Amino acid sequence: MRNLENISREIVYDVYEKSVGLSEMEWADICEKYHLQCHPDSLRKAGVGIRMAAEAGVLDFSTPEMKDYDKVYQEKQKFYDQRRLYNKGLREDARADYLAEELTKAANRLTELKPLPHRVCEDWFKPEEETEAVLILSDWHYGMKASTVFGSYDTEIADRRIAHLRDEVIQKLQANRVGKLHVIILGDLISGCIHSSNRILSSELTVEQLMHVSERIAELIVNLSLFTNEVDIYSTFGNHARSVASYSDMVHEDNWERLIPFWLKERFRDHETIHVMDGAVHELIGFKVKGFNICGVHGDLESKDGALTLAMLYKRNFGEDMDVLLSGHLHEHKTNPVLNIECVQSGCLCGVDEYAKNKRLFNRPSQTLLIFDDDGIDSINNIMLDKC
Repeated sequence: MRNLENISREIVYDVYEKSVGLSEMEWADICEKYHLQCHPDSLRKAGVGIRMAAEAGVLDFSTPEMKDYDKVYQEKQKFYDQRRLYNKGLREDARADYLAEELTKAANRLTELKPLPHRVCEDWFKPEEETEAVLILSDWHYGMKASTVFGSYDTEIADRRIAHLRDEVIQKLQANRVGKLHVIILGDLISGCIHSSNRILSSELTVEQLMHVSERIAELIVNLSLFTNEVDIYSTFGNHARSVASYSDMVHEDNWERLIPFWLKERFRDHETIHVMDGAVHELIGFKVKGFNICGVHGDLESKDGALTLAMLYKRNFGEDMDVLLSGHLHEHKTNPVLNIECVQSGCLCGVDEYAKNKRLFNRPSQTLLIFDDDGIDSINNIMLDKC
């Protein structure tokens, strides 16, 4: 057996690599490899000194037998960096899969306890198939609490506004004889916890907000489905539901709202007329209404000339020219044609909160319903929700 008084250069390098995290060997493995007569903890403590000597330039790497050590070290460092990134990706995928599985289980249990309504008969008024509609759901900020001179907002008020939105949309579906409804979810459906003010003014935790708002969307859509032949659901995500609060540290696609479609798919499993479509491509929703190409985004990534940039991205992603751009994020309803693109920005459900008040942004809560015929957009209905 050898002790620490007489160790070779090879031992030094193995100990050094272990101390800086470039070796998968345990300290006991190094002792066994070189038949060292010492406790692994003693070797670990020696490693601290070796690492400090290397960092101070005392440890000599210039000997002929180790002349390529720097190159080997760099390659090892590159390998371990790549492996850490790969393992991080695996952990994120595993976490997303686990959350999706748990949401699926919860949705299935809820389906047993509280099934969504089906059509009880087929002798109801059937709309014509020539007319279609697009309902934009954006910026609900469910779970937030606000009280300003412009009004209040909490989950009870949100539920009343959703019920009023349901009734108004049903009336317009019947009046326009809509045969197919497209529901486009544009994000920021929950308040989230990205700012301290959000955490203070939120009445529920982020996961609870997500589950509650997913069920509110399911209940809204299933009631609308009773007054049209078919419903297609598309969704993307906003910025309030990101899983990391720090903007500089966050990955934009690491977002809680990406789990909403999993919930909806399970809740609508037995509803043949309701379809939850595949996810957004690079956060862009793309679909057709009466032959016109529709693009949907939340809007937090867009600049002043965002419509032109999105037209280019839409062309690259979907291979066709964009006709209509739908967005949210700014809590204000407005329309603004850009070249041949009809741009429609939807309002919010929450109205004026503290952040908006301090920014002098005053907009009434609303959501938007578009009616399409063969010529394109026939009407844009901004449904006001501040009387609820």
